[in-house]
Amino acid sequence: ELERLVLAAMSLGIARRSIEIMNKYAQERVAFGKPLSSFGQIQRHIADSYAEYAAGRAYVYNTAAHLDLDSAGNRVDSDGVKLYCAQMGKNVADRAIQTLGGYGYCGEYQVE
Repeated sequence: ELERLVLAAMSLGIARRSIEIMNKYAQERVAFGKPLSSFGQIQRHIADSYAEYAAGRAYVYNTAAHLDLDSAGNRVDSDGVKLYCAQMGKNVADRAIQTLGGYGYCGEYQVE
């Protein structure tokens, strides 16, 4: 059960870093005379990503608080948190790649 929780926490870390990079890039990059962060679709990518990240973080913390390593067998929460966070991390990273455009595939930006 602990391994599933650790995998979920790793996905949280990926999502958090992707959000940081995406937000910073959107504030610095200017297109059509305005920063990317002023465009609605970019705002939606960032907001959706942060909302999913916050939900995943709460789920991980709640599961960790109630994890009983002495009595194995009830893996519903640990299975669920691993599944949710893995999908969430992939979705957030995908949105970050979309926000960064071509730079999302470059090695100098960590979302690739």
